[in-house]
Amino acid sequence: MKAIKKISILLFLFTITISSAQKELKNGTIKFKMTSDSEQMAMMGEVKLNFYFTDDKQAMEMDMMNGMVNMKFINDFKNPEGSAYLMNSMGKKINITDANKNGQDISKGIDVSNLANAVSVTYDKKDVKTILGYPCYKANVIYKENKTGTFYITDKIMPSKDESKKIEVSLTGYPLEMEMEDESGSKINIVATEILADVAAGSFIIPADYDKMSMEELQKNFKQ
Repeated sequence: MKAIKKISILLFLFTITISSAQKELKNGTIKFKMTSDSEQMAMMGEVKLNFYFTDDKQAMEMDMMNGMVNMKFINDFKNPEGSAYLMNSMGKKINITDANKNGQDISKGIDVSNLANAVSVTYDKKDVKTILGYPCYKANVIYKENKTGTFYITDKIMPSKDESKKIEVSLTGYPLEMEMEDESGSKINIVATEILADVAAGSFIIPADYDKMSMEELQKNFKQ
């Protein structure tokens, strides 16, 4: 359970081969794979992330332990009631009802170009690589406590922004490859594995069979 909590915190801190000549992608799905040299995270097995985005909605879904644990953040820009933090842990389904209230911001778990706790970003457009057909350049991020992150970002993927949220530090493009340090100093790597120009039906639906619970109630359950 500590490893699940660690990955959840990481997401709050901050996401088919396609021709690079393609038009900007503003609606679609990006699939990622997350790896780490942390022993705790290694116990979780392969971690997969799916990012879904349209003009007015975004969602980040995380799958681990061969599907035994699934977490999903949904942000509906126009309808706050449509936003949610969902967790399915070995069949126990929870809808965290106050994930977007009391100073908490669910969008930090979704938009990896929104760099929570970052203090600065510099770019090196001479350091380039192509990822899944998209041209990317390097972004160097400095976080609080002098931790660092290295991102390769593309200008060809431009998810909409939630204009109601104040973003202090953000990237000029969308990252397809990321390397960061977590709070223990372990390396976290996130790499895009597939990019699709559509969004599966139901990607933003909040299931009715999830038990509603506050963040405080969830934390109490973790301690039991």
